Amino acid sequence: CLAVYEHAAALGKSFGPYCKTTLEALFPLLTFQYSADIRSTASQAASIVFDSACQSEESTELATQYLHILSSTICKQMLNEDPEDTEVCYALAEALSDTLFFAHRTISSSSRCILKNFTFHEAEGIVKLLMPLMTSCLQRRKKIVETLEGRGGALSGEDEKNDLLKALENEQQILTPLVDSVGYSMKFLKEGFLPIFDKEVAPILGPYLKTSSDTRARYAAICLFDDVVEHCGPDAASRYGSQLAEGAMIGITNHPSDEDVQQVSLYGLAQIARYCPPNTLGGEVQSVISTMLPLAGTPKDNVDNVFIVENAVSALASLVLFKDAPFREIKSVDKTQLLSTFVRQLPLQEDEDEAKICHAGFCDLIEEGVISLASSAPEIMRVIGETVVWIQEEEQELASPGTQLRFGQILMQMRTSMTEDMMNTAFSSISPEAQMGVNVLMNQFGQSN
Repeated sequence: CLAVYEHAAALGKSFGPYCKTTLEALFPLLTFQYSADIRSTASQAASIVFDSACQSEESTELATQYLHILSSTICKQMLNEDPEDTEVCYALAEALSDTLFFAHRTISSSSRCILKNFTFHEAEGIVKLLMPLMTSCLQRRKKIVETLEGRGGALSGEDEKNDLLKALENEQQILTPLVDSVGYSMKFLKEGFLPIFDKEVAPILGPYLKTSSDTRARYAAICLFDDVVEHCGPDAASRYGSQLAEGAMIGITNHPSDEDVQQVSLYGLAQIARYCPPNTLGGEVQSVISTMLPLAGTPKDNVDNVFIVENAVSALASLVLFKDAPFREIKSVDKTQLLSTFVRQLPLQEDEDEAKICHAGFCDLIEEGVISLASSAPEIMRVIGETVVWIQEEEQELASPGTQLRFGQILMQMRTSMTEDMMNTAFSSISPEAQMGVNVLMNQFGQSN
């Protein structure tokens, strides 16, 4: 199994001709009752072979056939595993999450045909298997947390404390891919997933948004409530926006030491700004903005988790700056400071989707005249140049083709509306890398015209 894993991982789509035979050989091993090691390595190997099938055009139909079969088989086997064997449970959970991720990556880059057999019924069946696993994991974590807090009496010493912390970490490793797997299933079905969320997910995870001494439980809840607001349509946003808002506000104020909780809370506030009714934040919007401003203004070089800074920037811009922002007319916010912070932190690089939204919003603000071409020329050139270089060198789509076209149009407008001295001064003030990006885009735009 390990040799198959290494070959498929190394060959990628070139392993395509061997996917069918290999998956047929691996499948009985996923439930092989005599060896947990074989089950775990077989699941990992089957997942990476599935990825090769996704990448190979000649094996796309095979990937379509195996997506729900492989996912449900791994889920069912996880229910039969000994929860004390955390290494095996993690291997299976990771294999499931990876399988669904590979499918999601395929639909993101091509079509949704791979989901042809992944129906509502299949998704519901998988989530019904996942949620008891998640519940058990959360209950085990709760007992460990309570023991660490001394609710059952004083600990015997540092050795017991370290053992409990290790057990807590092991459970976290299992919880993360379980949450991710539910999230991918949600993204597959979009609005069609809402009845599953209503019945299977919200009743279990909803309470953790408000009351939990286990921050990883709150993290799991916020992640999936973020996703339902973002991906499941207006009804979902209206139904669950207020719950998410309450959990997210707790997440950014009460958990400064848990950066993951802060990160997903800030992301959730950005989704609330875009998809929920304007009254979702109620009278808390001023407090939310005041809390996020210092996070958004922190230099990226000074933090370990850049997602926190960029998510705060995106959330603030979506709440206050962008043309569809629900609080664009708010009077109690210093928009000059907020606009300066927003532009200074561009380009965003950590989350491609958030980057695309914010870079498109940046163009809107320039075209509306909120950001002045003349007075902000150096910053405009810097943002555009750095974004173009990052797209080319890192192969990350931080701006859509339409936004990149608007970048070119903005540069051309600057060239026609500003003097040569002003253009040269602005150009010379940016880094050589940003200058290269500006030159590349100007040349491309000139040729396209």
